[in-house]
Amino acid sequence: MGSLCAGREACAVVKSGVMRPTLLTGIVVVLMALGLGMEGVRAAGRKGEWKAVELALKEERPVSALEGLRRIEAGARAEGVWDEAVDAVMRRVVTEARIAGNDDETALLRLSDQAVEEGTVEMRPVLRAFAAANWSQWSREKRWELMERTEVAGGGGDDVMLWGWARVKVECERRFAAA
Repeated sequence: MGSLCAGREACAVVKSGVMRPTLLTGIVVVLMALGLGMEGVRAAGRKGEWKAVELALKEERPVSALEGLRRIEAGARAEGVWDEAVDAVMRRVVTEARIAGNDDETALLRLSDQAVEEGTVEMRPVLRAFAAANWSQWSREKRWELMERTEVAGGGGDDVMLWGWARVKVECERRFAAA
C-alpha cells in the first residue's frame, strides 16, 4: 500500500493501512498549533512572506521556503518580534531536516541544538523546548534499535548513531531540564 501523505517523511503506512506518525509529523503539528496564535503578528508586516513560504512548502519547493524563512527570521529579529522569529527558526529547522532526508536521520536533532545556540536570549527557552521535543520523539521512534545496541567504549563520543539507549535517555533528560 502506498503512502497516504504528500511528503514521505510526514507519515508511513503500516501493513494495517493505518498511518504511523513520525518525528516530522509531530513537529509539524506543534508548528501549526504555534502558528495559529501568530496571525496577529504576521498581519503586522510579513503576512505576504508567510503566505509565500506556505505556498512553497505546499508545492514542495523547500529551497524557496528556506529563503523566505531566513528573510522572515532576520526581519523579526531586527524588529524584536521574538515569537515570529522563533516560529521562523523552527520551520526553517524542520525544512532543512526534510531536505537532508533519509541520508541524515539525525539532522533534525543537530539542527535543533544548533538553533538553540544561535538563538537570542529571548528565543532560547522556546527553542530549548523544541529541541527537547525533537530528541524525545526521535528516541521514542528509535527506542528498540537503541536498546539493542551494544554500548561503545567511551559512550560513543559525539556521534548519536553510536549511542545506546542509556546515553540517549540522559541527553533527552538534560535537554528537558534545560528547557
